[in-house]
Amino acid sequence: MMSKPPVENTNGAPMNVPSQEAITYECSILRQRRIMRRRIKLRLRSLCKDERQRKSIPRMAAKLEVVLFNGAISLEEYTDLSTLNSRLQMISNCLKTFKKPQSQGRLKPQE
Repeated sequence: MMSKPPVENTNGAPMNVPSQEAITYECSILRQRRIMRRRIKLRLRSLCKDERQRKSIPRMAAKLEVVLFNGAISLEEYTDLSTLNSRLQMISNCLKTFKKPQSQGRLKPQE
């Protein structure tokens, strides 16, 4: 039994194969994300004094980069260095809000 030939898109390539432009664009975005992760690491290194904190910088930078990337409306907004500090500070403030000690939110038992 012969299989059907794959459906082709307008440029003659099979539908499941991305175009060269799409591949180039994705590579460009990945490159920008690596650059941004390095910049975040540099900012974190300047803030972290403790050796234990320094060991967690790569993981923290990766997580912060994902938040920045997913929260940006455009690639230009994401790569804007003039707002990087304020965006990182905004993330930090949000984390502090959600990471309040549990004892603050609990009610005291009645006597």
